[in-house]
This record gives sequence, structure tokens and C-alpha cells, in this order.
Amino acid sequence: MKIRKEFIEKYKPASEILIKEFGSNINTAIIAGSGIAESIDTNKIVAEIDYDELSNLPKTSVSGHSGKAVLYTLDNINSIIFSGRFHYYEGRSIDEICSLVILSKLIGVEKLVITNAAGSLNPQHKTGDIMFIEDYIDFLFYKSNHIFFDENDFLVQNIKNNEFQSNIKLELTKNQIPYKEGVYAAVTGPNYETRAEIRMLRKIGADAVGMSTVPEIKAAISLNMNYLTFSLLTNSAKEVIQSVSHSEVIETAKNSFEKIRSIIEICIKNN
Repeated sequence: MKIRKEFIEKYKPASEILIKEFGSNINTAIIAGSGIAESIDTNKIVAEIDYDELSNLPKTSVSGHSGKAVLYTLDNINSIIFSGRFHYYEGRSIDEICSLVILSKLIGVEKLVITNAAGSLNPQHKTGDIMFIEDYIDFLFYKSNHIFFDENDFLVQNIKNNEFQSNIKLELTKNQIPYKEGVYAAVTGPNYETRAEIRMLRKIGADAVGMSTVPEIKAAISLNMNYLTFSLLTNSAKEVIQSVSHSEVIETAKNSFEKIRSIIEICIKNN
């Protein structure tokens, strides 16, 4: 592992609580972005536990992030869904932002699915589309060597070469579920972008913009985890005066529940 030992030890007590409550046979972990956790079939929820009950785990403070770990069983396959993540703009440390990835590794999951709600920058992508993250631009401006042993390890990482993500794309094609691919830009937030920022992000090659996910990707790479990551495009970032609210993002997520549920269940069932 390339995560500092003190952070592994910090989240071990929480992992022990999860294993005690949910068991050790958990195949997949899903980190659910804004509004995404609500898409799951509640009939398949076996148990749940509040983040407050998990040692050293911070509280969520953003609408659409309920702050619960949910045990979800599909075709006798156990998965854990983290309903809510932690953001840099909430004042969280990098290890707190990456805590759900570390927890997933400690409880022995084989596959990690990282999701988010993002604004679309590509005019060929529409609101409600799913975009698999093929690469990222990191504007979070944190020092990742606070948690990783050597941040230079990530200079040569290529997230395109991911067998799990490739397998899921094949399954989506077979099931005629459309998806996009693109570059995700992570910014600090918690504000939406100005017109000038939108022009800049488009010019440097970003297809979507959000306020999370990149540290979690780095943590997954560092921990040698089998992972994939996708964005639900919940609004279109345009170079015109417009009003965007978090409630609109949540509403778009609700309208995409069926699609998101199908993708998550395909991820869970994929061996």
C-alpha cells in the first residue's frame, strides 16, 4: 500500500465495525454522489449504519449525501453503498476525503465504483447522460503527499487501462444502455463556474466539471484497487448567464434513477 500507515490505522476501527455489522463477504463498494444513492432498490437493502457510528469517519454536510453505509444484496452478492462522500470545500482533510476508499480496501471489497454528479462542458453531452471518466484534470490544489507516500507515483498512471471499467462498458453496450466518455475536471467549489471558467475548462479539454472524485481515484490507484468511475451529467455548463442550483442537480439525478440503478447492478454482478 502507498497510503501512509497512520491513515490505514485511523480507519481500521471503522472497518472492524462494518465487518461486524455487515460481514466480511462484501464484493463491491459504491461511493454514491449527489442524489445517486436514492436510485437503488430499497427492497434489496439488508442493513444500514450511520457514518456517526463509524470511528473517525466525519459527518456529511451536503444535501443529497445522507451519511449512511448500506448493505445491499443482489442475486446473493453483497455490496456496500456509501450514501454520501466528503468534499474538500467542506474543510475536510485529504485522508477524510479518501476515507471511504480506504475503508473499502480494509473490508476486503474486490471492486470499487466511484460516482458523482457533474456539470457537462461538452456540447455533445446532454443532461442525464452517464460519462465514464477516462482522464482527469486536478484543480483541487492540495498536497497529496500528506496521505500518499510519493505523489510522483501518479504522474505515470493512466486510468484508461482499467479492465473492470472496460468490462462494464461492454455489458452496457450489450444491454443497449448508452454512455459517454470524457475528461473530468475537479475544482474546489462550492460554487458553480463562471462563464470565463467554463471557456477555460473547455479549451483545456475538460468534458465535465465537479468538486470531488479525483482524490478518491488516486487513493484507489494507490491501493491497487479494481475500480471504475463515472459522472451523471446533471446540468449543462453554458457560457451564458444562467442560474444553477443544487436542488436542480438532485432533481436530474431523480429523473435518471432507472439508468443509474441498471448500471450499478451490472457493476455488482460483473465478475
